[in-house]
Amino acid sequence: MRRNVMLLAFALCAVRLALAEQVPWEQQLRDMGYWIYHESNLNVINGLDLSREQAQSLRAWAREVQALAPPAPTGQTVYHTALDLPRTTYVELESMLLQGQTVPDEFKNRIALARAQEAKAIRASLAGKSGPARAGQCTECHHEPDWSQLDAPGEPPASLKTPASMRREMIAHYLGLLGTRGFLRVQKLGPQVEKTLNEYQKLTMGGFSCCLVPPHDLAEPSRIGQAPYSEEMMKLLDKIREVPAGLWPIVKATLISRLVEGQKMAKPGMDAAQEAAFRKQLSDTLDKSRTMSDLEFEVEKKELAALLKDKPAQPSDKTGGMFKQAFFLLLPGSVPAYDALLARMDAKKSEHVALAK
Repeated sequence: MRRNVMLLAFALCAVRLALAEQVPWEQQLRDMGYWIYHESNLNVINGLDLSREQAQSLRAWAREVQALAPPAPTGQTVYHTALDLPRTTYVELESMLLQGQTVPDEFKNRIALARAQEAKAIRASLAGKSGPARAGQCTECHHEPDWSQLDAPGEPPASLKTPASMRREMIAHYLGLLGTRGFLRVQKLGPQVEKTLNEYQKLTMGGFSCCLVPPHDLAEPSRIGQAPYSEEMMKLLDKIREVPAGLWPIVKATLISRLVEGQKMAKPGMDAAQEAAFRKQLSDTLDKSRTMSDLEFEVEKKELAALLKDKPAQPSDKTGGMFKQAFFLLLPGSVPAYDALLARMDAKKSEHVALAK
């Protein structure tokens, strides 16, 4: 009986969502961006090995930001059906990360599919029809896509390819998530966050890249975000050195195509010139890996593996670094993560006390 009631409640909820009106494209776009940053934000909080005092201070500041920023998406809003898989996947992943659970391998595959589907929509939005938008709004570049043509090769406007305009684009992304008041608050709190973190944590944050899946077991925090290289890439380099010369052209072409597709998932706005440059970088790196001596290869393997993902990140200026730290530690939606982290600390302390008796 109870099972039937639960099934009926779930069915009614699904019907309500199906009948609800789809929210405007700009909100769908903002929400998708939020989930990527938010899951990364949860991985930072879980993996930075914060002390109780640090977590309490950061939670108080996160409350300040949350009070000033636009509401975080709930995951219950109705998007276009093409974004259903990303929406449901990111909501489920948030629940896992808040509870400090390890993400199963099967679910990692689902995340990859969701990310690929979202990236298609973002790329297509760069080729969408222009609509009314103020400078700095997301829809200045990302117009609602033709949902029947999600493989459209969209590119950012040429006016947004200069260093100055790329910085404006980055700020527009921050403003879309934080709003003006939330943005200014994060900026003001940056120096306080900087003082709260220890040198190891600041060094770790300096090399941070957005990462949906934590790169380690949360029970043993040691690294956050995507590393500039990965074990998989280093193993790939080991294997390509063993490919017979006669097969190498075919294997190389296949590898480059797959690596480019992976990069497009991470950077949906990659244009034709950037893709051509990345293809050349991959080709040169793969060929170099095969011609090096064993000693040279072992010494440079990590640097070569990093080049299979993208150019190594350049160090940011101190002001930009402080904002990045504050942003990923105080993003709206952080408070429940700090609550959960402090609760796990309390539980662990209780276990130690019980074992000591």
